[in-house]
Amino acid sequence: MSRSDTLKLLILNDSRSEVERLVSMLRNAGITARAQHAESLDALSKLLQEQSWDLLLGHDQTSNLPLEQAIREIKKLNKDIPVIAITEEEGSHPVVEWLRAGATEVVTLDDDQHLLLVIDREVENLDHRHSRRIADRKRREAEQKAMHLLDSSRDAIAYVQDGMFLFVNQTFAEQLGYEDKDDLEVMPLIDIIGDDDQGRCKEALKNFNVKSQTVEPVDFKFNAVSDSGDSVPLEITFSQATFDNEPCISLHGDYRRLRALEVPQQAQPAAAAVAEQPAEKPKESSASKLRDTATGLYNRSALYQQIENALDGSTTEHSTHALLLVNIADFNTRIINTLGYRLSDLGMREISSKIRDWLTGNEFFARFNDSTFAILLPNCPATPAQDRCQNLLEFINDTVFEVKSKTIIVRAQIGISLITETTKDSDQCVEHARKAMEQVRAQDADNDGGFHLFEEKKENKSSGNHLADQLIKAIQSDNIYLLFQPIIGLRGSEEEQYEVLARIRDEEGQDLPNQDLFKEVSDLNTLLKLDRWIVLEAAKQLAQHRSKGNNTRLIVNLSQAVFEDPNLPSWLKVAIKAADLPADGIIFQLREADVTEHISKAKRFTDAVIGNGTPVSITNFGCALNPLNTLKHVNADFIKLDGSYTQELQENPESTGLSNLVRDLNGFKKTTIVPFVENASALSKLWQAGVHYIQGHYLQEPHAQMNYDFNSDN
Repeated sequence: MSRSDTLKLLILNDSRSEVERLVSMLRNAGITARAQHAESLDALSKLLQEQSWDLLLGHDQTSNLPLEQAIREIKKLNKDIPVIAITEEEGSHPVVEWLRAGATEVVTLDDDQHLLLVIDREVENLDHRHSRRIADRKRREAEQKAMHLLDSSRDAIAYVQDGMFLFVNQTFAEQLGYEDKDDLEVMPLIDIIGDDDQGRCKEALKNFNVKSQTVEPVDFKFNAVSDSGDSVPLEITFSQATFDNEPCISLHGDYRRLRALEVPQQAQPAAAAVAEQPAEKPKESSASKLRDTATGLYNRSALYQQIENALDGSTTEHSTHALLLVNIADFNTRIINTLGYRLSDLGMREISSKIRDWLTGNEFFARFNDSTFAILLPNCPATPAQDRCQNLLEFINDTVFEVKSKTIIVRAQIGISLITETTKDSDQCVEHARKAMEQVRAQDADNDGGFHLFEEKKENKSSGNHLADQLIKAIQSDNIYLLFQPIIGLRGSEEEQYEVLARIRDEEGQDLPNQDLFKEVSDLNTLLKLDRWIVLEAAKQLAQHRSKGNNTRLIVNLSQAVFEDPNLPSWLKVAIKAADLPADGIIFQLREADVTEHISKAKRFTDAVIGNGTPVSITNFGCALNPLNTLKHVNADFIKLDGSYTQELQENPESTGLSNLVRDLNGFKKTTIVPFVENASALSKLWQAGVHYIQGHYLQEPHAQMNYDFNSDN
């Protein structure tokens, strides 16, 4: 840090004299500091939102404003402010604890020389991070300009990877008679090659790929197949390139060569014949491509552009903006069931019209998806953004929405994401708002609406005993809850099944990171209490759900602690019977690692449970050295593969690891479940492999209610 720079410093300390001593010490060291003493959480929050700061010095024993609260507030507001904890305690214990809590460094009280060196280092690191963010923004701007040049070029340009189009510009698409270049993206290159030229094309690509990095461009002249099926002569240059940081092949058709290959003028239709043809529909303007056709609002593409503009200001000017994702609560019941699919867009148009009138002129409004709007609030820190959300909720609650003489009752669930200097890109901004919105949805069981500000939660790396204490407190204070994720049949099964996932909140009601509780907690007594709580709560909710006429089953995860209680199988049988559920209404699921480490105990437990008429499943299957050997000793009706197999298949469609394992499991006559299905591209492969059930965010994320429409997939 340059000694001529002014250090903008926040200080947390109950002793005013110590604050003055620190400022004096910095001044004597040649550091000009503009210090502010924060004495309460509200005062700190106000200071963080109104100004930018370089550093926070906090005594670890402050009572007016505890240092851990200050660290949480900095994270909540998405600020890049290094925190230096000052402690009177000797040894490594305070260092470990405060670094784990989020401090950047820990310095012993009165060790001023150490403190000065740390301040110099942290402010220099802060400058480096700021410079890197500016460089990243400039790089992204250059990439956007390059993409614009590619898209607007008169030359036909495309990029191909593994035989599939990654990018196609509009000229390339028009050469093949496509109105929209998106129609060609992700299409196999071979699909546009005429039958007579496909052999030559495959050979050219094969030879091209095996050459070295210094390979010369290759010209390839062929007859392409247009969108209408006509033959179109093309001359393309193949060359090596990089697109979106991925190595690929560039296809470049020079404008002059393409013009020379076009059908001669005399071969074109006569003028009279052309006049008789219907007029060509004008091409969609670039402005209209940024609009949602149903509501007239800006669409998601326009939203991302606006966020990028906001990021520029946050990076260079340290300004803060807020993104709101406004989800219509219980959209299917309140909109679809009331208006029907045909009129649902009219309903969203009516809602958007009223909200648009409520917004101010500088607030950007867009439609994010079928049930969600997006609002970008410029120069709006956390507190004003939360106030704005509260006002919006009240406005929506007090507004009557009418469509075709039908009245719809609307409530909103709003997620807030702050755009600051630490925001990486528009994708991260939207993802943070989506997670905040999903947290509101998970906690809003009655769909009354609400809002939540996203807060990045650092994963707790402390011992399992610490998490065990949190878990016990969560059970005692009713801060544990269940989510349900549907499991869908691929082979015509009409069964309704969900996996039960447990989540816990801290004492302040904030969700802890989605940890694998069974893996992180080592105390067996605590795990057994968790097992019993989950079984009872899942059985209660399933009984309520089935009483409405649903024939639903739940997969309930159990920990390794169940192997240590010989009376648990009979307790499980009683719990299921007490909830008036059939014995096979719940499927108990064990982790493969727990089963393989306790083969004998696992065998006794599963035999007893299956003897009660209740099925058993093994999850995270396929990670053991010889996973199939486990099935020779431990009986299980269902096998849920480890997520790494799905990821491998989605990254490399040619991978055979999943299909080989499923084939072997089918030989054991096991029912297979594949988790983490994130897109439709892998579905055909999974079906061909013989998979019975699939699960993942592509179908539905974990939800507080069992509300998936299984009939839509049968």
